[in-house]
Amino acid sequence: MQPKACQKKNAPALSSRRSFLTRTIASSLAGFVLALCGANSRAQGKATKELAQYKETTDQGVYCKACAYFQPPKSCKIVEGDVSPTGWCSLWDFEARF
Repeated sequence: MQPKACQKKNAPALSSRRSFLTRTIASSLAGFVLALCGANSRAQGKATKELAQYKETTDQGVYCKACAYFQPPKSCKIVEGDVSPTGWCSLWDFEARF
């Protein structure tokens, strides 16, 4: 055991260190929770139609219904919202399907 004089001198340092660690861990956990909530609130990380340059119709000969990410009847794995089977976006990928 340490003498009482040593214990008193170390007490503020231990308290300060403990307080610092507690605050650091608490703020890290808070940041993690906020990041997790933010990811779920934005359509599970899907791109917006504007970002994907989505078009309801196309004359390019490729359609959402042939894309690897299309989920019938009108959904996409990587673009948020409803998508048309005859639509198209810049993220279109045929090869990933196979």
